[in-house]
Amino acid sequence: MRIAQVSPLIESVPPQLYGGTERVIAYLSDELVRLGHDVTLFASGDSQTRATLYPAWPTALRLAGECQDPLAPQLLMLERVFQLADRFDLIHFHVAEFHFSMARRLGVPHLTTLHGRLDLPEIRPLYEEFAEKFLEHTLTIAAAMVINLVAAALAGTLIPLGLQWLKIDPAVSSTVFLTTVTDVVGFLAFLGLAATFLL
Repeated sequence: MRIAQVSPLIESVPPQLYGGTERVIAYLSDELVRLGHDVTLFASGDSQTRATLYPAWPTALRLAGECQDPLAPQLLMLERVFQLADRFDLIHFHVAEFHFSMARRLGVPHLTTLHGRLDLPEIRPLYEEFAEKFLEHTLTIAAAMVINLVAAALAGTLIPLGLQWLKIDPAVSSTVFLTTVTDVVGFLAFLGLAATFLL
């Protein structure tokens, strides 16, 4: 699958210092490449990734210090993403709300991970305006989370019992199995539901 990951330009991917969003994007992009996907990362030029890097700005904006208007490079990068959109099977945005208006007209499947606060009163009207896409995505993510919680509850009960029956200390051994089950089930539940209902 040809996937575009669109990162904020404030920090490099991965970040040199603080940057939870960029760290998540780094892990996600590298893992998708490892799984065989063709990933293009739109990020600052000082980013390091296994994906194909599209350097939307020479360096991360926060540490470079010379950028007076950080929105200008971000909007320029989004314009490049939309110009190249037909090259991708999926575009994954991590840039808050900046792309909403353009993405509404995008013919390529896309998703948004919102890394910031969702409880601010001034963003509510914005989310209401773009609610048609949020409802589908929100329900898909919520359903995947419920499936994963049920799997975690079952695995968290059955795996220690099984290990105890085998005379293996569950306190030592169960975390590896439990983590594997929840990671695999969560990932497959999300991708399966997204492929079924969003694509």
